[in-house]
Amino acid sequence: MKKRLAIVRELFFFFAIFYAKLHYYLKKYLGLQLRGLGLFLRNIKEDRVIKCDELKFFLNHLVSGCYDHMIAGIWNEPETHIFLRRVFSSAENIINFIDVGANIGEMIIDVARLPNVGKVIGFEPHPECVKACKMSAKLNTLGNIEVRQMVLSNYKGLIKFHIDNKSPNASRITDDHMHDLSLIESSTIDDEIGELLGDAIILIDVEGSELKVVKGGRSFIEKKRPLIIFEYNTSTRRQFCLEEMMQELGNKYRIFRLRSADGLLDRNMTETWNCCAAHEDTCFYGICLGMLT
Repeated sequence: MKKRLAIVRELFFFFAIFYAKLHYYLKKYLGLQLRGLGLFLRNIKEDRVIKCDELKFFLNHLVSGCYDHMIAGIWNEPETHIFLRRVFSSAENIINFIDVGANIGEMIIDVARLPNVGKVIGFEPHPECVKACKMSAKLNTLGNIEVRQMVLSNYKGLIKFHIDNKSPNASRITDDHMHDLSLIESSTIDDEIGELLGDAIILIDVEGSELKVVKGGRSFIEKKRPLIIFEYNTSTRRQFCLEEMMQELGNKYRIFRLRSADGLLDRNMTETWNCCAAHEDTCFYGICLGMLT
């Protein structure tokens, strides 16, 4: 019986891989959005080790819905990986990488292997996602990664947070009247990030609280002038607008759209997924201008 169950689980996992590939390529080349990928992923009932771009990732079945196309060896946000590699390869200095909303470690594991990366710090509130990050770092013997289980926002103290165990990607800070809200500790970039040698990149993907995170890093941003990549799509537009982000960052920062098609930049803000902000007096600004189309 156990052998049969193992065979069934193996077949199901390979079918999930096939479906993830089909889901990705139909969307990429035909614009078709298949439904049901999350359901397949959530029905993976055992931990595994998967590979993506020659890296090993610990698949924590308790948050298997977070892995999306990665179970098929495809990055969930390939354009962001392309963009980050271009930035790192173009910079001469050591760059520290701060990932706010690290999820299962897709970005921190990839960036940590780059030759001129310094410290890699991931912030993630979901305990099972934190476990996945740490296990993947061990699998790849990446000793420059630090993962902290916490929420970052614009103040230090208790904050209302919804941990979505069915769809961990949807976990978020919220003031909604939900029955499963938790009070958890919140901190800020200014309180958590001390002195860093070298430049810094901050990636922020926190389900609409991106502006709050930036506000909580006001001193750090003013001092270090990091390159900031933040999610700005249909969902996050309901929480803040680009004008508010520009006002918070100051008149020396310039915001670009990170293009989903090729990882290059433009200034078309009508339809966005991720944006990046570069300070005019840093090397990042020149690098961004070199990728502007």
